[in-house]
Formats: sequence, C-alpha cells, structure tokens
Amino acid sequence: MKTSALGSRATNAQKLINFLYQRPLLNAAVVARVTGLTPASSYKLLNDLIKLEILKEITGGKRGKVYIFEKYLDLFYQ
Repeated sequence: MKTSALGSRATNAQKLINFLYQRPLLNAAVVARVTGLTPASSYKLLNDLIKLEILKEITGGKRGKVYIFEKYLDLFYQ
C-alpha cells in the first residue's frame, strides 16, 4: 500500500483514507478532527497524500484549501 512509505504517519493516513470513503472532500480542520493531529501535522499529512496522488487540492488558494479524493469519485462518473 502507498501509505506504508509514510513511516510514522502511515497509521493516521490509513485512518484518514477510511474516512474519505464516506466523505471524499475535506480540509485541514477535518483531518485534525479525524486523526487528532495538530493543524501543522494535518497539513504535512495532506501534502504527503498529495505526493502519493491519493488526494488533490482543488481550490488553488493559499487559505481555506479543500482536498478531494478524486480517484475514488471518478469511479462513479466513468
């Protein structure tokens, strides 16, 4: 699994991915709530999941970013 490359963050990544199957759009505050991480650690986890091509940032802004589990949603729109 891709998340095993995240080392100590792999457990929180898996917890977040399980959550994404129920709610495929989220922001850093949701990540913090689901995982119990600090805001800074939440952003690090989000960046890791972007690098692994699990999440995609869709707002393009510097603040209030929203992330999508695009590959999962694509299964419903093909």
